[in-house]
Amino acid sequence: MRHTFALLPLLLPSVVLAQVSGVPEPPSPTPLPTFWIGMSNDTFGDAIRNDDDFRTAGVRGGGRLGRWVVEVDGSILTNRGRDGSAPGRVDELSYTLGYALYDDEREQERSEQRWRSLIIIGGGARTVTRLGGEAIQNGLHSLASFPLVYLPYDRERATDALAYVYARSLWLVAANAKPELAPAGDFGVQGEASALTTTGGQQQGFLGAKAVLLGRQGAAWIGGRWEWHRGNAPSPTANHVLDHETGPWLLAGVQAGPLGDSNVGVYLQGALNPRGNAVDGTLGLIIAPQPGRSGGEPVRFDQTLLYFPDGGAIGLQVRWRPRWFFEHGLSQRDTLFLDYHFGWAPGYDDFTGDVVDANQVLAGFQPTWTWHPFSAFLTEGWVAAGAGYRVEQVRPYGDKTPRFAASAKAYRPVVQGGAGVRLGWDDGTGVDHLWERLRLGIGYSAYVPFWRATVGTGADQAEFMKPGGGVELSLGAHLAW
Repeated sequence: MRHTFALLPLLLPSVVLAQVSGVPEPPSPTPLPTFWIGMSNDTFGDAIRNDDDFRTAGVRGGGRLGRWVVEVDGSILTNRGRDGSAPGRVDELSYTLGYALYDDEREQERSEQRWRSLIIIGGGARTVTRLGGEAIQNGLHSLASFPLVYLPYDRERATDALAYVYARSLWLVAANAKPELAPAGDFGVQGEASALTTTGGQQQGFLGAKAVLLGRQGAAWIGGRWEWHRGNAPSPTANHVLDHETGPWLLAGVQAGPLGDSNVGVYLQGALNPRGNAVDGTLGLIIAPQPGRSGGEPVRFDQTLLYFPDGGAIGLQVRWRPRWFFEHGLSQRDTLFLDYHFGWAPGYDDFTGDVVDANQVLAGFQPTWTWHPFSAFLTEGWVAAGAGYRVEQVRPYGDKTPRFAASAKAYRPVVQGGAGVRLGWDDGTGVDHLWERLRLGIGYSAYVPFWRATVGTGADQAEFMKPGGGVELSLGAHLAW
């Protein structure tokens, strides 16, 4: 569902990426929490590859009681038939109960534990049928004024029993590391694998690894996996989605929490499959998240959700203060940042029947000044400068006749600058309250690609990849990393 997130620009993060439906994969590399729930959508991962098709949206939730683990996963599956196959849709619901055969991820003093492993086995069922997915999808599209999606439901329906095994192991490479420029924390490598079989003759699984950075109140990770499936799914659309998701996946994510004195955390993960050109992302809530590291002196780490109203773009920014900046700095808090955002590029109202999708990744420098205008009210003023890479794509969208019949795509280096303020609260009592961790912000950023691109043929040609900018709204949290 394209840019549904524009309706809820300040929603706290959640996730499903192309996980095997029914396997209770933990929401982050940290120990399994008490409860988690995530909302997935292809909108949450990427603007260029998002085609609002296949596993277009879903909800995944799970919980743990002792060694027992429960998982419920629902997805809306579609096939618009762009490859010449018959269009269709179907809804999928998996529900399982598992048992942690082995779990030493939170049973020892983790600062001294180099290996941490988790093994879960379980079973349940998967239902493929009509569960109201069309009404949900089109209800959200109506709210956002996006085209409705009407596809015939597959006639085939089935409920199959399933059994699975999930395992992962983390090797802690460096505990309490304090590099000069990279964020401090525990650095490790985590491998994971799963396998699932159903009474309907399906076999699915994945094998992957990721680099992990663990903090006291958060985690970050980047890696890849290979997903496979054998046998036929119960319906043509479900089978088409599995074919689309098979192969290599690149993934990255962050977790924030436990936040302050609360027992709540949030997580965000995005993934893409270069083989099938698939993309997915998850935003989620965690109850009783477990800290990833327990030793060492905590340092501050910032995670911020970004929303750009002019183009309906969303993004994520992380900031940290390297050791080198403690001795050499311009402001009270100099930070480095990584920034990724995507959505529709503003300023192309004359592209009737077309939109300009944009993805942009940046790295840069952001000095910050803090002051208390009155009482416990906290204000942070910032300026930022960065450089990175930008992708823009012009393509038809909506019901109107597109101005440009053929799509066009361009890749450019880009520089960006900006300034703004973030507002918070610090009552000075020394108690680590949740609300003292949060920051609401507003700013303005402008970007300049190194050169422009052209779309169209003959007399009707126009430029894109033009300089632009706009207001940015943010909701963030600073963590004791």
